[in-house]
Amino acid sequence: MNRRHFLSLLPAGALTLRAQTPPKILIAGAGLAGLCSAYELSRQGFPVTVVEARNRPGGRVETLRAPFSGGLYAEAGAARIPDTHYLTLYYARQFGLPLEPFEQPGMHPVSYMNGQRVDPAKSDELSAKFYDPVVETLGQLPLAGKFPASLTTYDKVTLGKALAAKGATPEQIKLMLLGFDPAHGSAAWWLQEDMGLYRKSTLQRVVGGNDKIPYAFAERIKNNILYETFVRDVEQDEKGVRMMVEGKQGRRVLTGDRLIMALPFTMAKSVMKSAKLSAAKQQLMEQQAYDAVVKVFLQTSSRFWLKQKLSGFANTDLPIQRLWAGTVNPAVQKGLIHSYLMGQDALRLEKLNEKVQLEETLRYGSKVFPELATAYERGTAKAWHADPFQLGAFAQFNPGDMARQLPLNGKMEGRIHFAGEHTSNWTAWMQGALESAHRVVYEINSRL
Repeated sequence: MNRRHFLSLLPAGALTLRAQTPPKILIAGAGLAGLCSAYELSRQGFPVTVVEARNRPGGRVETLRAPFSGGLYAEAGAARIPDTHYLTLYYARQFGLPLEPFEQPGMHPVSYMNGQRVDPAKSDELSAKFYDPVVETLGQLPLAGKFPASLTTYDKVTLGKALAAKGATPEQIKLMLLGFDPAHGSAAWWLQEDMGLYRKSTLQRVVGGNDKIPYAFAERIKNNILYETFVRDVEQDEKGVRMMVEGKQGRRVLTGDRLIMALPFTMAKSVMKSAKLSAAKQQLMEQQAYDAVVKVFLQTSSRFWLKQKLSGFANTDLPIQRLWAGTVNPAVQKGLIHSYLMGQDALRLEKLNEKVQLEETLRYGSKVFPELATAYERGTAKAWHADPFQLGAFAQFNPGDMARQLPLNGKMEGRIHFAGEHTSNWTAWMQGALESAHRVVYEINSRL
């Protein structure tokens, strides 16, 4: 999608500042939503101040380079860029960031079930019979956090139950959803992703690490970001907003005309007790679930899987759930494989120390790729529920949640706007954070 097409999708005037003195905007959080909001507003002449508790930008877009060697790096957070995610691709192009395939071209993934490898084509055949026909009836994904009416029925049940209602047996469901828990989240939560054409898209990633996207934003507004500064409280009245912060300069109060809350609700709910939010919004922030995700990274002496024409990716029925491989760059000789766990498996694993996490992942991973046991060199792990700056990986919608919560998550309250993947239909994706940023930029402009 070219820039002209992209801009045509935005509401009229979304990125056009009207001729008057611009209001001062305070932004809580330097994740992608906060950074993109600040970048676009500053381009229009708005004075912006971004407050970030960490010493880096990006939030849940985090690329790990230690303890790896040989040019390896790993995505602790957002890892994939589908070619249907036009906003993410737009900014990658704008910032001159080259992309590479997410998986090694010409290689094949592994499916591992009931103690042995199985043909992945069998899962594809079942999906074509039971899953794809459902997706084809849903229509296109709407913009701006609107709940798709076509998902109403599927918001009430899990994906496993939805597939069972279509006639799939428990064993067929297990194979179709290999690497995932059929009872985890609502069917609408999963189906919404495919309304965004995810399964028909080509996946890519930024060469050198996806964190180059937030760092590119941050470089362009570097004088407007306060790092290692914590939001302690937020207030608003008819005259403006106030953000109580604490950082290297001690405690102080920042004042502005409007505020963009770009923190996940796990963090935002504790700093908005004085923000005069509606009771419904406060309850929503308390109730919004966030998924537990743990990734355990294993550096290997080589990418041995390529010799077997394998991609290094696997879906399994083991407690490690899924295995993903690292960069496809041929100049990088060493290899990287990591597990990707969600839900109950992640909650169990995050309670263990890193040594045990690595040992368990290596033990189960070696069942799928036997060469992994001897090729392993070192590793590390990331548990998002245990991250004190996040307390969760991304918004999770359980049966009955999405229709009620999603349209309200991004609804502004007074002078406070809400941005982040949890307010977008592209939940859990960089695209969602960016789309929400464009929505709040439009909201602010439309109220001048």
